[in-house]
Amino acid sequence: MKKLSILLSLIFISFSLTACFQANNSKTKAPSSSETAEKPKVDRSLVNATALQQKISAGENLRIIDVRTANELKETGIIKGAYHLDYRDRAAFQKGLMGMDREQPVVFYCAKGGRSKGASNIAEGLGFKTIYDLEGGMTDWQAAKQETVEWFGNKE
Repeated sequence: MKKLSILLSLIFISFSLTACFQANNSKTKAPSSSETAEKPKVDRSLVNATALQQKISAGENLRIIDVRTANELKETGIIKGAYHLDYRDRAAFQKGLMGMDREQPVVFYCAKGGRSKGASNIAEGLGFKTIYDLEGGMTDWQAAKQETVEWFGNKE
């Protein structure tokens, strides 16, 4: 009986050591290629009305996208040169983004900033490289006395 007890103890110690060794080994294993793959670098930032107007005046190649509803655009106008994609119509919104150059810097704006943040998230997921979100949206744009024009539909 004593021999059986010693044998069982040795087996238990053997299994315990093996388990400890395997646990230690898994902590130090090299990361797989999928774990080390870097996400594409995205330049994403807020831009205020004055800074956006300076970029526009300097002739920067920006794609400005108004993500508000058509009724909102009719009420307040639109930033000159902006393109309309209604964020609330997600299928059309994503389809519209899919057809755009992901290398061209894009600026999203809405009424106050909530929808444009969501739009920026979607654009980042689609691989856009440079994304600006107009801080305060059309509300801050108008408060800064920046120009708006009447919206007659997208022109491409």
